[in-house]
Amino acid sequence: MNGIILETPRLILREYTLDDFDDLYKILSDAETMKHYPKPYDEQGTLRWLNWSLDNYRKYGFGLWAVIEKESGTFLGDC
Repeated sequence: MNGIILETPRLILREYTLDDFDDLYKILSDAETMKHYPKPYDEQGTLRWLNWSLDNYRKYGFGLWAVIEKESGTFLGDC
């Protein structure tokens, strides 16, 4: 199924991959984005987040999904 979980006219929702690290880091390291967390994530925190999500797929068969804007291919976050 090439990793796509759900597709809408504007978005693709899919499982994370390790290739999402840089895009996820941009979000999780941003102070404004993470203002409701104790602090923004550093690289190790981002890798823990990503590995936690990948482990959830293996353990439970589901987890957070990456949200990609279809037209631009822009990584928007997760849900």
